[in-house]
Amino acid sequence: AEQTFFATVLPSGAQAELYGTWYFFSTVLSWVPPLVFSILNEKKVSMQWGLATIAFFFVFALLFLFPIGGYQKAIDQVTETAETDSEEDNVVPVASISASVGVSRRS
Repeated sequence: AEQTFFATVLPSGAQAELYGTWYFFSTVLSWVPPLVFSILNEKKVSMQWGLATIAFFFVFALLFLFPIGGYQKAIDQVTETAETDSEEDNVVPVASISASVGVSRRS
């Protein structure tokens, strides 16, 4: 679900770069909280402190989510950027080509 969401809000022309950046950081950051917990556990620190560090990562991530706008706002920005880019490059959007040829999207 997160990959689909991310793919729908990427500006055209920057998909590979931004998806690669997202994949790198999601992979690297996914093992940081368990690593910190394991290090604290191996150093005989109280389990409460280990769990508190996990909670800290969740709160930290939540603080980064607050400034992000809504889904519809992101889609509108991507659509606007795609229309501007297609007008500048004289590129016809794929949806227009499929509609003119009679191809419909499968659900």
